[in-house]
Formats: sequence, structure tokens, C-alpha cells
Amino acid sequence: MAEFDRTAQRSGGLLRLRSITLTIYLHPVASEWESQALALVAKSPLEQFHISTAGGHIGPALSDDLCASLVATHGARLKRLSVQRMLISTKAIELVCRSCRELEQLFVVVEQRTLVSDINTRLIARCGEGL
Repeated sequence: MAEFDRTAQRSGGLLRLRSITLTIYLHPVASEWESQALALVAKSPLEQFHISTAGGHIGPALSDDLCASLVATHGARLKRLSVQRMLISTKAIELVCRSCRELEQLFVVVEQRTLVSDINTRLIARCGEGL
């Protein structure tokens, strides 16, 4: 992906990109790959970010660092965040809900046991208020 990023940056080919969909294999996502993916869209005016794993099984968790970087760079414009077939932490969900004021659609996978706690139930209620 690093070579693709360099080529795209030289040509200015992604400067108007508003939506991206990334699909990864089931193995854990390397931080180097995450950095390259974020660099690829750093100058794009993203409104939609979609990421999923290949296949039909729940894959690795999306890192909180990737979510935080995505929100820091694109949160003001982000309208849709879709994390399919990957777990995402409630901490990351809370950050997205609080920071992305234009967010209209949120698709995530969370473990059921994380949603049954009283703390996380209140978290979801707060996120709904921010949307």
C-alpha cells in the first residue's frame, strides 16, 4: 500500500475522495498497515469510511488508535462510519459519537457482553444524543 500511497500523493489523485472502502484479511491488522491506510486518505475530504474483513467471519478488532486518528483527521466531515466483521471498542464508539458532529450512519460490531453493562448502556444513550 505504501507504493500506491506515494503514487496517489504525487498525482493528487485522492484529493477529492469522499468515500473509501478497505477490505483486509482475517489476520490482526498491523499498525504499519493502519498508518499507511491513514496516510493514503490524509488529504482527502472523507465523509464515509468503510472497513471490513474478507469472508463471513468476525475478524480482528479495529484499533482505538486508528479510530482516534481517523476522527482527528476527518471527524468534522465524517457522515458514515462502517466497521463490518471487525470488533470495535466502546471507547472508540464513544469517541466517534462525541467528535463526529456530522455523523448520520454508524455500523459497528460489538460483543454482546460489552453492551449489557450499565455503563455501556449509558454510553450508547449519550452517543444517541450527540447524533
